[in-house]
Amino acid sequence: MRCFQLSAMIRPYLEDRFDIDLLEMPDGNSPFKQVLWARRQAPSTIFVFSKAAINKLFASTVWWLRQRGSLICFDQVDNDHGSTSRLYADIQFCSSYAQLEKLRHHKRQNPRYKGEPMLLLHSYDLRLENFTPRKLDHARMVYFGDPRNAKLEAGIEKTMDVIEISESDEMQAVLPRLAGYNLHYCIRNQDIAAPLSSKPFTKGFTAAACGANVIAHRRTEDVEEFLGSDYPFLVDGDTPDEVFSMIERAKHSYGDADWLRAQSIMQSVKTRVSPKALAQQMSTALKEFGIG
Repeated sequence: MRCFQLSAMIRPYLEDRFDIDLLEMPDGNSPFKQVLWARRQAPSTIFVFSKAAINKLFASTVWWLRQRGSLICFDQVDNDHGSTSRLYADIQFCSSYAQLEKLRHHKRQNPRYKGEPMLLLHSYDLRLENFTPRKLDHARMVYFGDPRNAKLEAGIEKTMDVIEISESDEMQAVLPRLAGYNLHYCIRNQDIAAPLSSKPFTKGFTAAACGANVIAHRRTEDVEEFLGSDYPFLVDGDTPDEVFSMIERAKHSYGDADWLRAQSIMQSVKTRVSPKALAQQMSTALKEFGIG
């Protein structure tokens, strides 16, 4: 989904300088077919491989593309960047600031690691670009996503509505329901991530596109980067009581100074991951290589 939406997001801002297309690469069962595909590609092309494509990419395919003067970029999103050490990339796109720092540190410690870490943030679903929230006179909270990924034990789920969605093609059907909420619950279960993997703050970006505030955990990667350390609805601890307390506080703050300050912060979050911002990040990365 990332590759389809990313191309659509950046195209209006970069199409005066680049032809932007989506290509289907042969699967990972046949090195011969991939190499044949690579030899047929136009020379001096910028290839941005999605995480699904990277998983089936052969080193020989990359070699042929580079022989033809092409720039190789990996867009791993939340995959482990360490898994691509066998492949040569010019750019390793990072979909979060946390991932960017991890990769820069890894590259300093491992100079032979291939690819310059560059920022290309994740964003909200493009179908939310012109989203219009419903006007409400009180706080209404929702968890939007796969409930298995959220901290919802001990009755926490009873304080909110849950809109369950696990596949991107389900988004269109639930868009009208999202308009009825102005507070999104974004506290995840804490995963044990791979050393060079980070999850972008996608739940926060979705809320920002919906014009909603968020309740999030301070330790979640990129939360303080986007929201700031003084965002009013950050949970510090791990107990259900602390979560309940913040939910109560956020709901009762509707319309007051904290609520309005949070709204202003969320508006800035949307701007930072907007299509225009992502196009600028792509442009900045390519200019580092003398392109564009």
